[in-house]
Amino acid sequence: MLMRQLTLSIAILVAALSPLACTASSAIMMREGGGSPQYYRTIQQAVDAVPAYDTVPVTIRLTAGTFTGKVTIPATKPYITIQGAGVGRTVLTTALNAGMRLSNGRYLGTFNSASAAVYASHFTARDITFANSFGAGEQAVALQAAGRDERFIRCAFTGWQDTFLLRNGPDYLSHCTIVGADDFIFGDAAAYFSHCTITATRAGCITAASTPAEQQLGLVFSSCTVKSSAPARSVYLGRPWRQYASVTWINCLLPVAVNPALWHKWRAADPTATTRYAVSQCTGPGWAHAKPVKWSHVGTYANSMVRQIVLQGWNPLGQQAPSCYYGRIPLPHFAKSSVLVTQSAPAGGTPKLWTSAIQAAIDEVHQDGGGRVVIPAGRFVTDPLMLRSGVDLHLVRGAVLQFTGNRSAYALTSGRYESCLTALNCHDVAITGHGTIDGDGQSWWPQYRKTGPL
Repeated sequence: MLMRQLTLSIAILVAALSPLACTASSAIMMREGGGSPQYYRTIQQAVDAVPAYDTVPVTIRLTAGTFTGKVTIPATKPYITIQGAGVGRTVLTTALNAGMRLSNGRYLGTFNSASAAVYASHFTARDITFANSFGAGEQAVALQAAGRDERFIRCAFTGWQDTFLLRNGPDYLSHCTIVGADDFIFGDAAAYFSHCTITATRAGCITAASTPAEQQLGLVFSSCTVKSSAPARSVYLGRPWRQYASVTWINCLLPVAVNPALWHKWRAADPTATTRYAVSQCTGPGWAHAKPVKWSHVGTYANSMVRQIVLQGWNPLGQQAPSCYYGRIPLPHFAKSSVLVTQSAPAGGTPKLWTSAIQAAIDEVHQDGGGRVVIPAGRFVTDPLMLRSGVDLHLVRGAVLQFTGNRSAYALTSGRYESCLTALNCHDVAITGHGTIDGDGQSWWPQYRKTGPL
């Protein structure tokens, strides 16, 4: 049976080392179509061994055991499956948290605290526990899922606050368990949760969606069970992280711990006219006494239709064939011209701002048909910048492009501040070199800790 299985998929098997050598686990890799297994000591080593832009499915098999250490699957490595030995038996964990300080004194941040970060499309995980063992007191992500067409079957995600971050999507979760205390399922993804168990370990909110306005649906829970030992009426189904947050619960079992209002605001003054929250055909004591807030919707939703909208035509139960890979992007092409940003003087003030000089260089290169905008060695403080087609923003070694921490310099649209670097309707754009881009996120943290997302 084992040999038959190995000939069907390229598996990166993670097998236990000899008890005499080590108590940890290690890994084995095989490619679809056969081949000799390859052994690795860690999951990350096995992932690193997968060729970039490979369209041959790869499976990483994990034995029972605890794998400690951050795992990152880059966007250049699609079609990877990680197969564990069972929830609670195979555990991938770290103890990172958003408040940790880096060597440069900056905070690690919520997104970077994930025990596992998946940026690749067509990723599958089965029978694994993704955990963050930091504990209470800070945001500490167990898994960040940031690719497209990602599947999680019979997995568990455990943490405290911000356990599971879902970005982009669509994502599909079946018979999974998600455990956390507050905002523990969050992000902007379109995600479909089927027959999952959602466990709130204390009073708070289960979800914090940041769904984009143009996305029809965000987080959808179908035939799921909510569990909680928190006091009665102390748990909310969610609160909007962004103005167009979308969360839908269909045919779910709600316990007495669920507050009759169902939904909560992040801040009392937050607008709710564009929030898209809905509940349909739920059961349990939490639903029997429900009196949903006026800005939510209660109705009957066809589950098949909702599933189709969320998954956008993707069949998560079918073979994940490499016919639709989102990660392979053609390399950009640039003209040979080059402009040094120091050809123009910075604006006065303390610190001096290089915004006009850098933006002028970007615009000049774009108008001349493209090329390279060079940031030389040194520190260049700037307000937000707009990239253009045909521009390679190149930071030489020793260059620091530091964005101002002055929030008034960032435009506020639909409740969200603009990014440090923006490119709209562009083609052939790149950021290259060995320099540093510093978003000065530290200046935003005190306000974030007081009021939540900005």
